[in-house]
Amino acid sequence: MKYKALIKFLIVILTIIAYAADAPNINANENTSNTISLGLTIPNIKTTDSIGLAIDDEDFNFFSHGDDGDLIFNSPAISLTHAGKFDFSFIFGSHNKNYNFQTSNEGDYDFLDLIPVDGSASPGEIINDEGLKTIVTKSNLNMLSYSHLWDASDLNLNKDDFLHQLRSQFLTKVGFKANYSQYSTKWDYTNPSNSYTHYSKESISMFSVGPMLRLEAYGEPLNENTDIYYKADISALLSRDSMDAENSYRDNLYIYNASDDRLTMAGIVNLVVGMNNQHESGAVISLTGALDIRNDLPFIAKPICTTGMNCISANYVAQAKAAHLDTRITVSPSINLSVSLDF
Repeated sequence: MKYKALIKFLIVILTIIAYAADAPNINANENTSNTISLGLTIPNIKTTDSIGLAIDDEDFNFFSHGDDGDLIFNSPAISLTHAGKFDFSFIFGSHNKNYNFQTSNEGDYDFLDLIPVDGSASPGEIINDEGLKTIVTKSNLNMLSYSHLWDASDLNLNKDDFLHQLRSQFLTKVGFKANYSQYSTKWDYTNPSNSYTHYSKESISMFSVGPMLRLEAYGEPLNENTDIYYKADISALLSRDSMDAENSYRDNLYIYNASDDRLTMAGIVNLVVGMNNQHESGAVISLTGALDIRNDLPFIAKPICTTGMNCISANYVAQAKAAHLDTRITVSPSINLSVSLDF
């Protein structure tokens, strides 16, 4: 069964949390240490598989997509993280990308046509016989993550051999994780020959929550002030996703819309290698590298006019699907510099 392993993991984590609920003397590893981290992360998030354009000839034979294709948000984004009794992180950034489309020069009658997001027939061209043209997309990203963890050493784990074994090999913490993400993409183009404006815009929002397991281990110290550590965060999440997409032709002569929402299971694995240095002032300075592997960040799958297809035909409309949510595995590297202070 597809989700069998995920369901088993959920049961294990929920069992730990149930034990926590039965333990009246948990101190949750109380301390006053707080860590503020500032870093860069490369989100590597796919927002859509098309910006909704295709090139055709005067007989409406679609023969090229130019640069159109996956839009990947892979510009470095700023990350701000707090770690202490609870953890939260905030990632925000923007990303611009150029898409080039080669139509013919004057007289050959090639067109750059709009492909509606609702799966209906193309209304026609936004560019006619104007050679190489560039469409600039603009994307924005905001991500917020919150987690609360309890030290498993304070819990009664004697009832489960597997969990007891984890505790014997790792510093083990359990708790829950919540995420909210919102990302959007848009472009607009005004044709200088007729002053018509065309645009496309779409947005995705995602909220997920679920149990989380953290495993930590320390390697051999480099010296008396510097040590190396390894960390893995594993989360099983229930995710609610939604999207809205819209594109417009010739000053809103035609406006096309599509929306979708879903409830799905997802997971996140975060792997970290870090180095801590104890400064003479008492502060701990850390440098970490991380890899975030997750499938809770959906993208928008749009109707695409394939090469050789006539996308004003009834046959195209009959098989075209309106823009909808789809899933991929996202792998995002990051690097963070942080300082830990008692306050």
